[in-house]
Amino acid sequence: MSLVQKQWEFIKNLKQLIDYVEKSGYIVTGGELWRHPHIQEYYVKTGRSKTMHSQHLKRLAIDLNFFRPATSNDATVFINGKPYVLTWDISDIEPFGRFWESLSPNNRWGGHFKTFKDVPHFEKL
Repeated sequence: MSLVQKQWEFIKNLKQLIDYVEKSGYIVTGGELWRHPHIQEYYVKTGRSKTMHSQHLKRLAIDLNFFRPATSNDATVFINGKPYVLTWDISDIEPFGRFWESLSPNNRWGGHFKTFKDVPHFEKL
């Protein structure tokens, strides 16, 4: 399969994930999709990544920002008058990681990585 075909499949799966997140009452915004090799090298040197073979380099990975419904006490943002709070808590995001992985055997969620938990990370191999 060509890189363009993989990217197309990745984006179609991403749309399904976003729809699922919305139906679950969460809000999601985009983080980093493409990463320049020099940035990846910097991330490896500073411990923010463990590999120079990141799927971000091929536009086959994205880091997402998840906002869960909040009580008025912990709200950080209001969207359409409803309170939300940004979360990177693995227990909040794991249902979305499992959903992502169910869409394709080539989809991986960073919260399931063994050596380096990358909770907001979603990728296609």
